[in-house]
Amino acid sequence: MRTTDFMPDAGGAFDAWQENFVAYAVAHSKALGLSDGDVEKLQEQSVTWQKHYAGLAAARAAYAEAASAKALAMKALKSQVRSLVARIQDAESTSDAMRAALGITIRDSVLTPSDVPTSVPLISVDTSERLRHTLHFADSRMPTRRAKPKGVIGAEIWVHVGGATPSIDPPSTGSLAPFGFVNLATRTPAVVEFGGADGGKTASYVLRWVNTRGERGPLSAVASATVGG
Repeated sequence: MRTTDFMPDAGGAFDAWQENFVAYAVAHSKALGLSDGDVEKLQEQSVTWQKHYAGLAAARAAYAEAASAKALAMKALKSQVRSLVARIQDAESTSDAMRAALGITIRDSVLTPSDVPTSVPLISVDTSERLRHTLHFADSRMPTRRAKPKGVIGAEIWVHVGGATPSIDPPSTGSLAPFGFVNLATRTPAVVEFGGADGGKTASYVLRWVNTRGERGPLSAVASATVGG
């Protein structure tokens, strides 16, 4: 049958336990059948324990203080370095060889053309506010993230209000004639406001990505929602 040791292992708990044990054992040594040698050795080992236990606590406190001081020193140094690097990067006399020697960023002087977007925005419409729609959109290739595709500056938002939901034929490349341009949203979500006369009508949206060169990707599927009046 497994039994639990009567002495705790945790430092703080053991320190309190041994202090009580030693005090009682010394005070009642005769009744407990302990010799003077037993008591002397017990007291010596208790003092040795307390010395090292206190030393560990002091070392931990010193480590915490040193770690905090190190972090503050690193933060201050990094701030100073960033300030200097900003000036060095903008100086006309700074060469790429100097940047390499310093271990700082070597700027790309040749801009890499952005690819024409091939994915589409996925649209979710929040209709909880009166005369306002909040459009959340994400890339079809990364539907669980808010990030836009690489090289994309935003999504064109097009809307049609009232009547039957228009279709785009063929899908993704058809005419946007039934829709009116709202704006280019550089981040999600985007808000679309309506006038009082639009309350109760259906707003249909279609979006497409636009890259840094103004090239447009395919059109998204149409998403429709009622305008709260």
